[in-house]
Amino acid sequence: MNEEAALTKLIEHFSTELYIFAFGLVKRKEVAEEIVSDIFFRLWNERQNIGRIHNIRSYLITAVRNNSLTYLRSKNNKPHLTLDEIDTFELEPLQCPETILIDKETMGLINRSIAQLPAKNKMIFTLAKINGLKYKEIALLMNISTRTVENHIAAAIERIDTILSRENQRELDQLKKVISTTILLFLHFF
Repeated sequence: MNEEAALTKLIEHFSTELYIFAFGLVKRKEVAEEIVSDIFFRLWNERQNIGRIHNIRSYLITAVRNNSLTYLRSKNNKPHLTLDEIDTFELEPLQCPETILIDKETMGLINRSIAQLPAKNKMIFTLAKINGLKYKEIALLMNISTRTVENHIAAAIERIDTILSRENQRELDQLKKVISTTILLFLHFF
């Protein structure tokens, strides 16, 4: 495989997840797209060094983090902005092949549940469950312990589960009311 074909494969494989992470940080579609494009452009220009990269996914996510922080520092005029200081992390609604198996209403509920997570939970959840990074990679990327990553993931999943359970209970209560009303109407006529 030639170098151009290899880069095309990398772009096809990683561009969506890199965009999701960049967008979450910068909250602007065009800027996120530009950050990802710049990273692949830089990778192409430094392709002779690719062999030294042990984990391409971690390398690319780290580059997105760094470029996003650089953008946010210049935009907000804060030269020392860190990930810890980012108080919001946007997540576009999930659209992946697995969502075909989940009805639109449930997928919307899942997306709303994720949107309600605190910024750091959402960021770590995205890196783990959407970008597929290992907890150790996330810990290195965010300069936190692996245990802290585990705690954030557990808290995010618990919160999402609570929200989903609450919604399912509401739907069940509504169904019970409809059944009760139907039975009462049926008994009234017979």
